[in-house]
Order: sequence, then C-alpha cells, then structure tokens
Amino acid sequence: MDLAKLLPILTGSIAVLSAAVGIAIYVTKLRCEISQSRLENELKNLQEQHSDLETKHRALLSAGSIVFTQKSEIDTQLATIADAIEATGSSILVPSPSITRAGEPKELVFLSLKGQGSENLKRLRVSLDSVAGSVFKSAKAIITHDPRGEGGFATKADQVSKADTLEMLAVPLIYHGRCLGVAEFLNKRGNKQFDLGDQQAAERLIASLVLKVGNFLEDPDNFRLLGITPRRDAEDAAVLFSDVSGSSEMAKHLDASVVIDLMNEYFELLGDVVLRHGGTIDKFLGDGLMVTFNVPKPVVEPGQKAVSAALEMQKSFDGLKSKWSILKIPRLFNRIGIALGPVHRAEMGHSQYRHITVMGEVVNTASNLCELGSREKNIILVGEEIYQTLASDLMVEEFRPKVATRTKGGLSHAYEVKSLR
Repeated sequence: MDLAKLLPILTGSIAVLSAAVGIAIYVTKLRCEISQSRLENELKNLQEQHSDLETKHRALLSAGSIVFTQKSEIDTQLATIADAIEATGSSILVPSPSITRAGEPKELVFLSLKGQGSENLKRLRVSLDSVAGSVFKSAKAIITHDPRGEGGFATKADQVSKADTLEMLAVPLIYHGRCLGVAEFLNKRGNKQFDLGDQQAAERLIASLVLKVGNFLEDPDNFRLLGITPRRDAEDAAVLFSDVSGSSEMAKHLDASVVIDLMNEYFELLGDVVLRHGGTIDKFLGDGLMVTFNVPKPVVEPGQKAVSAALEMQKSFDGLKSKWSILKIPRLFNRIGIALGPVHRAEMGHSQYRHITVMGEVVNTASNLCELGSREKNIILVGEEIYQTLASDLMVEEFRPKVATRTKGGLSHAYEVKSLR
C-alpha cells in the first residue's frame, strides 16, 4: 500500500486513539471526582459524628460532676452529724434505684457510708426486714442497744464489713410526709449509749440533709456512678450470634495482618446488613459478633427483623467467599444462631470503661444455637420462640444436632431456617 493511501488510515486511527484516550481521561477524571466527593461526604459524616460524641462526652462529664458534688455534700453533712452525736460509724440507706412500672422498693442500698469496713458495703443490698427496713416502713426512729438481738438485724453487713455493731440509732429521712430513706449511727464513743437526746439532735440536724438526698434520688441513673445498677423491667429482644467456622485454619495460611483485614471486611459487610435491618451491634467476638434487635434501639417485630438480617448476611457472606477464593483461603462457612425473649439492659465493666449490653437466658440460647450449627455449611438456627412467632412465614427444617448439648435453660428444639415466605 502506498503512503498516499496509508496516510488517511493512520490519521483516522490516531483520531480514534485520541478519542479513546480522551474518553479514558474523562472517565478517570470523573471517577476521581466521584471518589473525592464520596471521601468528602465520609469526612463530613465523621466530623459530624465526632462533634456529636464530643457534645455527649461534655454532657456526661457535666452530669457526673454534678452527681459527685451532690454525693460529696451528703457525705460531708452525714459525717458532721455523726461527730455531733459521737457516733463512730454512720450511713444513709435509701430504696434501691428502680426504673420499673412497679416501682415499690424491694430493698435498701447504701448512699453514704463512714466507719470501719464501709468500703466493703458500697454495693450491699439490705433487706426491708432489717432494722433500717423497719424504720423505713414505719417512718419512726429506733434506738437499740442490742441490735444483734433484734430479729431483723442485718448480720450480713457486719460480716462483710468485719465490724461489730453494738448499738444503733436509726432515724427516718422524712420529706413532705414521705420517707426517703434511713440514717444509721453506730457505736457511740467512750462506751456510752445513744439516748433520746441523741435521737432528737440527729432528727434536728438531718432536716437540712433530707433535701440533698431527695435531689439525688430524683434520677435513678445517678446511682450508676456509684456502681449500683437500677432495677429495670425486662424487655423482649431478638439476639443474634454469628461466627466464621474455619477462621483458625485461615490464620495458619495467611499473615496476621491479612487475616485482620479480611475479618474487618467481614465485620463491615455483615455489620452493614445488621444496621440496615435496625439491629444494634452489641460486640465483636474474635471471628464473630453479637447483635440485638429491639434493645436498645426499638424495632417492630424483632424476630422477623433478625431472621431477615440473617438471610441477607449469609447471602453477603457467599459473595465475600467468592472474592476470598482467589486468595486460596481454606473453606469457610458462616453460622448464625437467633433466639427471642426477655433481656435486661446491663452496663458492664470497669468504672472507667463500661459497655452497655444485654443479659438473660435468651443470650445464652442464641450463643448455643450458633455453636450447634454445622461447620461444613452456612447455617441459620433459631429457637422455639422464633419458630412459634414466625411459623407461618418461615421455611424451616427441625434441626437435630449430632452431639447432644445441655444448656442452662434447656434447648428443647432448634430449627434450621431455609427462607422467609
């Protein structure tokens, strides 16, 4: 072919290539702009979340400061009254904090303590059948020179504190005709005994303390900062446990940093599914996670939400496995166990690092169901309550484990979920 004929072809090819390059540059630029926009949005969301957390943190610090100031004032004033009547030990007992529909007190707890072994009594709960309980119920002061001879004396307090209560003056804290609690004074100095004059002096001095105690008791959550958990009604929730079987084999074949990245990918992918269905990620457990539905975040039909989430989690996991197969990772499967029933909110851990979680037999059941699942396939197992609640919507097979297991509450039946109708 001569140059005259070849030139138009070369020119056309160059034009096509130029156009292709231009398109490629445009697409790349567009992708960069989209990526940059996404990153800017993510950064904005993170900044908003950070700001929100800072605001909440400041509010908590402020609230905590107020509560500890109230508590300090109560402690100081109680110590002053004890010194005035020459008591070697003193305490204020109030009804155990409660956030329940039936708010009747079940026992008394220590709001303030001073004296031998008082540190050991902080979280002790005292029966209403005790001397303090009798004063609280009758709203009448008591002086006893032989508390051990009293039928309702709480010997448990002496055993825990390793102290000897030889005599006691117990005075009710009355505010607007209502008994808020009881102030106890123990063992008068110099082997002397409490008398009516001491009782009258204590009642007179306590009048200014009652208002401070009443202010503290207005919010049951104030007790959390003292390590005392308010009583709370049980709430129905679905609890879901999910884990990866075979992850230990994965750790044998891959570098630890790679395994961490893969597990984080697993947690992010399945965690996103959980959040879309209204669940709350309670905690991550090595190669698994615990999820709750309806507590603390309320959702309608928590059992149905949990099962729907589980089915989507398995579908997402299959997609993840296909991607991981390129890395020649050993066979992995995902097991899920779900149970439905009453739980109690709980704030657990060290006083400086508390984690809000749930407690109850339903948690054990969901964990056991997850453990019962086969390690040779993806599987979702649900308990009797889930099955009964969603019977008309579930496609299931009754599950019979190869190895019999025993659980605290008994695991009468388990069902393998195939789909939702």
